[in-house]
Amino acid sequence: MSKFLAIAEAYGPAMTKAMTEGDISDLKSLFVEEPVSVVLQTAEGEELGFTIGDAAAEDGGEVTMSWTEFQTLCAKDLASQDYQKSVSDCCGVLGDRFILETARLNQEGVAYLVAFYVVTCKDGKISMMEAFSFVDASSLVQKATK
Repeated sequence: MSKFLAIAEAYGPAMTKAMTEGDISDLKSLFVEEPVSVVLQTAEGEELGFTIGDAAAEDGGEVTMSWTEFQTLCAKDLASQDYQKSVSDCCGVLGDRFILETARLNQEGVAYLVAFYVVTCKDGKISMMEAFSFVDASSLVQKATK
């Protein structure tokens, strides 16, 4: 369980650093080397799955976006939201999965978006994230649906 707590505690600060400083290295270090599967809900309530990675998928499939594209698209969305930082916590563990709660705080320190993810891990790193909330990520959604 401690490995999941460590991931959850590191996620918020790593996301903040990636979005405010453009340095994605801490965030990437939480994930497996192969493409990571992400599932979000669109504004229309549809499920949208995509992959993030810097190499082709093991099955030969292409990744939807690179880590650099992910950082750029997220930062673009957050810039219009008066974003200050992300915070995160582990809410429970089951086998190789845990529930990650994240919140985005604005410049006044007020949480304006809370999301819960079922996070699947492989060898102590994140291999899949499924969001249970409307995550305002219009640039990600646009890229993933092309």
